[in-house]
Amino acid sequence: MQVCERLGPSLYDFLRKNNYRPFSADFVRDVGRQLLESLACESFSCMSLDELLL
Repeated sequence: MQVCERLGPSLYDFLRKNNYRPFSADFVRDVGRQLLESLACESFSCMSLDELLL
């Protein structure tokens, strides 16, 4: 198991702070890009889908 430090609010915290309004397309695009960039650096040989925390 790999443990990472928490680097910011969760998506739920952000949604709650935003009064539960939908995320803008730019925000979704930015989060998606960051997720794909971080996954590109990971080694998938030992990773299963249940170990991925969004």
